[in-house]
Amino acid sequence: MPRLSESSPFALPQFVAGPENHMVEVAVAALLAEPVPAYNPLMLFGSSGTGKTHLATGLYHSWKVRYPRRPAVLTTGSDFAREFREAAETKTEDQFDSPYVRARLLVLDNIDELATRQGAQRALIALLDRTLAAGGWVVATARTSPGRIEGLLPALQARLTGGLALRLALPSAETRFVILDRVSRLRQMNVSKAVLETLADGLAAPVAELVGALVQLEGQSRLEGTLITVADAVRLLAGRQETRRPRLSQIAKATSKYFGVSVADLRGPSRQRAIVTARIVAMYLARNLTQKSLEAIGDYFGQRDHTTVSYGCRKAEERLKTDTTVREAIAELQAKLLLR
Repeated sequence: MPRLSESSPFALPQFVAGPENHMVEVAVAALLAEPVPAYNPLMLFGSSGTGKTHLATGLYHSWKVRYPRRPAVLTTGSDFAREFREAAETKTEDQFDSPYVRARLLVLDNIDELATRQGAQRALIALLDRTLAAGGWVVATARTSPGRIEGLLPALQARLTGGLALRLALPSAETRFVILDRVSRLRQMNVSKAVLETLADGLAAPVAELVGALVQLEGQSRLEGTLITVADAVRLLAGRQETRRPRLSQIAKATSKYFGVSVADLRGPSRQRAIVTARIVAMYLARNLTQKSLEAIGDYFGQRDHTTVSYGCRKAEERLKTDTTVREAIAELQAKLLLR
């Protein structure tokens, strides 16, 4: 099970990285340990609930503790845009970035909130250039990679991807167990390992929802004066899973948008490589996120037979292991469809 050492930068914010986010843990540890950036900026992106804001805030406070004499600034995309707008309205643009220029660490959370706000983006580009030229660290977070944020200027996309870009994954079952175990101990709950394992295995969800499920079971047990059982956990999971299953049409729409093709393409006969990739991803998601049969999935995706669907799912599984594009697509789409 993933464990954190006392010297880990995640010990302060209590962020459980887990094996799925090991590279993120390594990158942040290096950032806090190295006075000279080895890569810059550090771009962290992931779907809602992966802990981006938690991590950004924890990193900022860890820096302040470790380097009290090195100024650090933490802001969000929306706050940066608001400050720029207010400066423009009062004609004080030349003073707008004064709190930022001395920063040795600049943390920009939810950078995608700047999409379409071109004036603020240009101001940020200038600020990033000055910060990077002065040897300061820049860390940014977003829901998706900068190249996929609609409305972001190409120059800003280039700045944000000029260093190291890492995807934050939702916690794996192994990590979810560690989180639940930690929360149960902090709350001094009398709950068995079997219950925690049941929740961890059955609830692929953000940390907040994961903890919320455990707290819900705790509340029920206290009201009824009984211990939390595995059966209680199974009933809770069954109720949540039934309400969260996406429809085939939702899967097709999300996949087509992600790959830049039409739903008609996914359901049509085209054998173009890009469309075939999108189609097998959609079939894979349909097979894993719904209770539809292979026949039903095939019918929806252009009256294809069940053997075609089965073959497409196998191809998607094979490419998951070797193809970064497919791996990232499935991770992002699965998170979006489950967290909608």
